[in-house]
Amino acid sequence: MFLHEFGHYAVAAEYGLNPSFVYGGQGDTGLLGMALGVSHLATTPMQTFFIVLGATILPLLAVVLLTGASLLTRNEEIAIITELFILLIIINLVPIPGAEHMDANRIWHFMTA
Repeated sequence: MFLHEFGHYAVAAEYGLNPSFVYGGQGDTGLLGMALGVSHLATTPMQTFFIVLGATILPLLAVVLLTGASLLTRNEEIAIITELFILLIIINLVPIPGAEHMDANRIWHFMTA
């Protein structure tokens, strides 16, 4: 989860938007009623698109590193962790109707607008 949010943070910081980590309850929609997010004020739809997409880039880099470690060490636990990361990345990119604030919905909306 931290890699995901740090991806948002890193891209927002690259745009000079002074992002900050925020923590708050999300009722039934957050992880165990809690959520970690990144606060930023994007000024263009393109900035928003890349900030949202940044949350996928860092986990993908982690998958590449974990895959390499798994192949080099032939460690089954690392392979399982890698598969879980891949599953989380895929889930994050699946649009959910009615949840416009979710990353996938924002990416798909930008691409189809």
